Amino acid sequence: MWADLTAGVTVGALALPLSMAFAIASGTPPLNGVWTAVIAGVSYGLLGGSRVLVAGPASAFIPLLFAIVSQFGPSALLAATWFAGLILLLLGLFRLGNLVRLIPNSVITGFINGIAVIIILTQVKDFLGLALAVPPSGLVGKLRAVYDALPTLQPASAALGFGSLALLLGWTRLERRIPKLRRLPAPLVTLVAGTAIVWGANSRSQRSVAVSAQSRARCLRSRSPWSIGLNLRNSYRQRSPSRCSAPPKAW
Repeated sequence: MWADLTAGVTVGALALPLSMAFAIASGTPPLNGVWTAVIAGVSYGLLGGSRVLVAGPASAFIPLLFAIVSQFGPSALLAATWFAGLILLLLGLFRLGNLVRLIPNSVITGFINGIAVIIILTQVKDFLGLALAVPPSGLVGKLRAVYDALPTLQPASAALGFGSLALLLGWTRLERRIPKLRRLPAPLVTLVAGTAIVWGANSRSQRSVAVSAQSRARCLRSRSPWSIGLNLRNSYRQRSPSRCSAPPKAW
């Protein structure tokens, strides 16, 4: 029971942010990724045909979804999803799933590696904090757009990206040496650490903005005509003797 609960929490903690990232990479709002992960996960848990398979977001569909959204709009994405589900249903009814074995491994490997390259080039914009609009769909166009946007690199975003990548790879190596660390997956640790760093940086910047706003408001109040008049009157009273004060004594 505890193992199932831990597995469910881990998959949920990874699937929701991953679905949001896939939605952003596909050109749709991140909320669509959250709804897709929740509805698909619950539906597969209730209607799935296997208890040993894990249903979740797949990065292999990002180039396809991005091409559909960029050319036909988000409404066509829903139609494509229905047709894909219908095709899978027909393959299951006619027992045609074994046809996948006829596809050579070289084709599958090349397909996965090509998708990986496209996804990496799509995420370089956020990884380095580049001021880049929607990149072109072609590989050469993406490379040129990223190269042209390199002068807009943000050091904070780049440091966070490389730090998260280093933590991900380092934690994976530590899991091999320390088996107890396998209870905490490397992506989950990286996600929590990155979120904490961003949250701390944002809260600190908000406090600094609030302090600067308060100091600016005090400065403006001190420069107002009413405050200037009060300051002049107070300084005049301090310098000039009071009318009610006793005359100086003669020696």
